[in-house]
Amino acid sequence: MSKPSTTVRAWIAEDEAGRALGFSMADRAQGTVFALFVRPDAERRGAGRTLLAEAEAWLFAQGWTEIWLLTGVDPALRAHHVYRKAGWNAVGIEDGQARYVKCAE
Repeated sequence: MSKPSTTVRAWIAEDEAGRALGFSMADRAQGTVFALFVRPDAERRGAGRTLLAEAEAWLFAQGWTEIWLLTGVDPALRAHHVYRKAGWNAVGIEDGQARYVKCAE
């Protein structure tokens, strides 16, 4: 029997007590990070950066040379700073959301 093939993977960041701080999800069929959320009381502790890095590494390991994500267009969203600092480039608007891409190094 063959192993089921999944195109989606998720990661959860936890604190020392095992409480969830946030999660990320990526889709290898699309080459996209489609979820990255951190609890407001857990922001600025590195969980978002770590979750994003895990999703990126997995997608690049799947053979993608360019990956992408969408986020809200509000410039006040902290996500824009997080993505730019992690090497993502804003390339326009898609379906009313800001589209970012990142190329493999």
